[in-house]
Amino acid sequence: VLAMVAPVFAANENPHTITLTFEKPDHTYAAYQIFSGDLSEGKLTNIQWGSGVDGDAVLTDLRAHPVLGADFGADVTTAEQVAMILTKYEDDGAKIEAFGRIVAANLTENKAGTSTEAEENGLYKYAIDVTGDGYYIVMDAAEISNTDAATKYILQVLGDVQLSAKADVPVLEKKIDENGTKVD
Repeated sequence: VLAMVAPVFAANENPHTITLTFEKPDHTYAAYQIFSGDLSEGKLTNIQWGSGVDGDAVLTDLRAHPVLGADFGADVTTAEQVAMILTKYEDDGAKIEAFGRIVAANLTENKAGTSTEAEENGLYKYAIDVTGDGYYIVMDAAEISNTDAATKYILQVLGDVQLSAKADVPVLEKKIDENGTKVD
């Protein structure tokens, strides 16, 4: 699943746009709000669970995770506490990716928005308007074909968001060593 988590700050009456650029047409992306709050001096304050995620289920899965569980004990009960722990993961891509997978597994049906597609200079742009301060997870709303590639989760983007999606599937070549010779 192509999924990205992006903090997007937008006043309730002035939505911001998440724009994904991709080399292939016919994608539909959906955005879900995972944290909501108030934008204050460039930071999100008064953090609550967003409308697009089941916060209780996220906490349960975080506590049960073999790597993340140690950070999310019984004393962690609020979205704000979860967000504070996530700030410690800034340089740990594996933990951020694990968190993103847990969130993606616990989304509600409350989409913040769905993309519209436009072609520009041979690239396809997918724009999603979102309303409300917070963090959003953006994911491909349809199954990804085996000619497309998944993108890792992204966690630090401010204001209107511009992202480039991957277009190529990695090619794997498997060889074994047979008497000093590499064979397929």
